[in-house]
Amino acid sequence: MAMVTKSGILNKAGKALGTVGNVIGLFDAVKMVENVTDKAAPLIDKAIDRHYDGIGEQILVQSMIHLSLTTGQEHLERQGFVVAPVLVKPDKKYASLNAQEIVDQVPKSGKYKPGSLIKVYYVDQATLEASQELAEQAKQKAQNNVKAMTDTLAHARDFVLKKKTTEGTLTSKD
Repeated sequence: MAMVTKSGILNKAGKALGTVGNVIGLFDAVKMVENVTDKAAPLIDKAIDRHYDGIGEQILVQSMIHLSLTTGQEHLERQGFVVAPVLVKPDKKYASLNAQEIVDQVPKSGKYKPGSLIKVYYVDQATLEASQELAEQAKQKAQNNVKAMTDTLAHARDFVLKKKTTEGTLTSKD
């Protein structure tokens, strides 16, 4: 037993009526699009309002990296931003910097609303000293690795030369 639906009846009626049925179908389609549009319009308006909300109130934030913490913080606060200084952990990449130097910021440079939070990451004297120690340790480790490789290659060369000499295969080319 076939199930009778409203759209099935309209299709059959539309076929039976020909052109008049197409016009009726078109009116139904227009009515459906109108209903969808009416329901979507508030959502679209809200999205547009959110997009344009605050435009014109944004201020350009420049990079504070390599400035002193005091200078960078004062500059950002004068522009109306909330600044959160964050002390970084020691890392060898900070070994050549100055104490109280800003090394990173989040968000990066760009346009932001006044009152936005900007984190500035900086090194202090203790972090700088620990970073210099880490850099020195990394340098020493690299030097030790080079020495170990050189010693290993020298040992291998000596072994090959000794082996050739004892086997009598040493030629003038060696």
